[in-house]
Formats: sequence, structure tokens, C-alpha cells
Amino acid sequence: MKIQWEEENKLSPESKRDYNKVFDLIDRYTKKLSQEETTNIPGTQPTSRQSVRVCENSADPTSDTHIYENNCSEVKWCHLEDSIDYQHLLEMDSQYAEIVKQKYILTEKFDLTPKIITLLAKLNSFSANGRYLLFGLRGCIIKDENYISKLSDLKNNKVVSKLTSERWKDIFHADDSAIEQLFVSKIEVAHTLPDHKNLNCIIGICDLQQNKILLLRASTVPTENFVKKACQKQMKVNLLPTGLYKYRKGHHSSGDTIIPNALRENGRVNVLRTIGNAVFTDLDIWDLYTNPADNIHASRKDITTSFSSAGCNVILGSAKRTENTVVHKKDWAIFKHVLAKKVLNDSTTEYMLLTGMEAYILSTILSKSLSLEDKLKAVNSLKRIRIGSEGSHVEQVQKKLDEYLGRNGKLIKSMNKNRDLSSMVIASRLTNIIESGLKINGNYDGKFFTKSSSVYILWQKFIRNDGRLKKYAADGIITPNDFVNMELQSSLWADPVSISDINP
Repeated sequence: MKIQWEEENKLSPESKRDYNKVFDLIDRYTKKLSQEETTNIPGTQPTSRQSVRVCENSADPTSDTHIYENNCSEVKWCHLEDSIDYQHLLEMDSQYAEIVKQKYILTEKFDLTPKIITLLAKLNSFSANGRYLLFGLRGCIIKDENYISKLSDLKNNKVVSKLTSERWKDIFHADDSAIEQLFVSKIEVAHTLPDHKNLNCIIGICDLQQNKILLLRASTVPTENFVKKACQKQMKVNLLPTGLYKYRKGHHSSGDTIIPNALRENGRVNVLRTIGNAVFTDLDIWDLYTNPADNIHASRKDITTSFSSAGCNVILGSAKRTENTVVHKKDWAIFKHVLAKKVLNDSTTEYMLLTGMEAYILSTILSKSLSLEDKLKAVNSLKRIRIGSEGSHVEQVQKKLDEYLGRNGKLIKSMNKNRDLSSMVIASRLTNIIESGLKINGNYDGKFFTKSSSVYILWQKFIRNDGRLKKYAADGIITPNDFVNMELQSSLWADPVSISDINP
């Protein structure tokens, strides 16, 4: 029995840095716990995928009925309480949580400004550097018809990539002054429901020096037909969580298709993969410390009602190849032009992915007739720790996670206390994997990057507050409430936004 168990769970030294092994090992251990310990616990989420909470009618994700059937043909966006992108917003003060509940499926217009983008970066403790900030808003569309007309008027704008001596070189054909006019001080947009069928997102560039933004039509979720195939286990598809990521210039390849000089994901990330149905929920599988190649490239279509993505963030436009030439058109050609001429001065660039709902709530707070103190308090209620966050408050989280999951942590002690073979073997193998995600050369670095985020997701998924193994949902986001629930003092997390930041 001992030999059989050890052979089944044997990890090579290389595998110890594979964070998915942590889930595999913990899953095996939880199966050994009693039914009473893993199900029907107040405040936890159900463990059965047969009757998991999910919205039955995607047109009304605020309804009380949200059961997802195990159906691969019904691709939907989940109920807001089940979404890794939106559930954290329900923890805000009731008046703002109500905005999420009531406005989630409505197309509410608001003015998107550089101020909103920079405040969102501060609220998430993103130390984005440089003059330009590349950003995406999931569930957000451009409503300014004049701006859309300007985008369409650039139909003669194109970028031609030519293959010379095994190297792709971009040749730009565009009116620089016309593209420059796309950078404006505000644009009317609307938050909306993310959609696996339409380009219901935006990708933009914020000029922090000129205080202007450029917006392009995009999608930040996988496309419908690929989600169906993933549900049927025919291919791998993922949802990239919100956060701050690094990208580098490189080619995007998919089968026989190549899109030269796109943006390639620079490093490993954590992504969500749906199981059992065609809906992404917080009870799905987290694929940790992985390389899904969620690049930024053309949607491969010149229309807003169709796109191609298995998890990449895509921008409206085609990249059509004939022999050794690729012609890029529509919004994608504009993006390539601006990226080459302005943004990509260094080897990598940062990309901030958030939601249109967060931008809408922030816009609503800033427009309210409140005292500066009350307005500041409301704005800072949007502060979050998620992948890409940095600071001393992140260091406090790392220390606390180490108390639960590290070598002398509560989880490891409880597993060793059981003295059964399986728990002791798991405990010995977990410690190095987990601690390497919290420390660099033995020190907490205060950076909530992929490894630390992986450990937090593990804590969310299985441990929570009392050190016992239970199955929970996980979104990978730390709210002020989560911070306190981890037995951390709110004073250790300073408000990132000041009165000077919100003054008109």
C-alpha cells in the first residue's frame, strides 16, 4: 500500500514548481475527509458540479435561479456571484454593491477618462511604469458614435508585414495626424455583459503625459465555438483573470495562421478553465503557473459580431497572409501603428486588465455630490490586491499565507498530526512548493505575482480561515474584507488614493 501510494504521487524535482501538483495532492487528501467535513458547511460553496450555482438564463444574471446544467452547447456568462471578475464588487458598501446588482446587465453610459484609468491602477497597487499604459476593460463598449466614425474613417490605414531573410518587418501606411486625433480626453462608453460571441470589451492606450486615451474594439474572453470544444475536451481554452501582466513583442501562431509582431505573454500566469459545462465560474479549475500563450492579437474578423480566441485578448481586425506578406486592417492596424511608434520602446510592456463595471462604479462615485472625504472613502473601497499588485500590504498577505501553508503552518501541522501516510507525504511535498511562492531568497518581496497569487488561490480554494480543508470558490482577488478576515489589520493597507487624486 505504501509503495503504491508513493508511486502514484511521485514528484520529480522539476514538478515541485508546478503549482497544479498542489491542487492534485490536496484534492486527493480532501477525498479522505468525511462527508461532513467537505459538504453542507455553512458559508461554503457546493462541491458537486451537477448542481453548482449558475445562471440558467444568461439574459438575467442577477436572478436567483442560477443552475448550470452540464451542457456543452449553452455558452453563457455566469451569475455575478459566481464570476471571478465581479463577485468581489458585491462586498462594497450596500449602495455600490447595489449598482453591481442592478446595472450588471444594463448598458449604462459613462465618460471614460485618463483619470479613471490611472485611479484604477492606483487602487490595485499596480506600479505601471512609463508614459503609456496599455489597458483592457472586460464588459465595456464604445458608445461615442463620432469616435467610432473616426475609427472607421481610417479604413485606408493598414500595416503590411513582409518576411525578409526569415524576419518579419512591419511597413506602415497611415495618416499619423488622423491616428493622433484618436487620443482624446474622454470617450463615452458603456459597461455591459461580457460576451463569447461579440466584441464586448475594449482595449486602450492611456497617454499619461498628455492625459489622453485611445480606445479600440476588442474581446478579452474566449470565443463561443472554442468554449464548446473545451467543454467537450477537444481543446484547451481559458479565461485570463483581471490583473496586471507583462507582454513582449512577438508573433502569434495558431495552426497555419501567423500574426507577426503581436504582443506575446511574457511569463507564466494563472488562468481559469471551465469543466463540465460551457460556463466559467469561480468553482472551475485554476490552471496555475502555466503558459497558455494568452497573447494580444487581431480578432481575425473585420466585424464586431465574431472573433477568434481560445483565451487571448483580441482587437477588431484581420491579419490576412498571402505568401510572405501579411496585411493588417481595422482597429488592429491602428493598434500596431501606435504600439510601434509610441508604446514599445522597451522589450516589454505592461497591460492592465480590469472590468467595465469597476470603471463605471468609479465614474459614478466621482460624479456624486459628496464631500471630498466621503468621496475619497468610497473611491478607496475599490482598492484590491490581485495579480500584479505590489506593496507592504502584499508582504503582510504573504506572511499570513506562510502561517497557514508554510513549513510550520497550520495546514501542515494538522496534516502531520493525523499521522496517516497520505497526509504526511502530502505535507512534506507541499512545503517547498508553497514557500517558494511566498519568498524570494527567504524574504517576502511584497509582489503579488504569479507564484504568490497561486498560493492565495490555493488558500481560497481549500483552507480559508480555520486551517481545515474544505472546498470553496476562488477568484484570486483580495478585498479589504478578505484582508481583515485573514486576521490582518486594515491599518496595514494604506488607502492608495488621496484627495489630491480625486480633486477636479
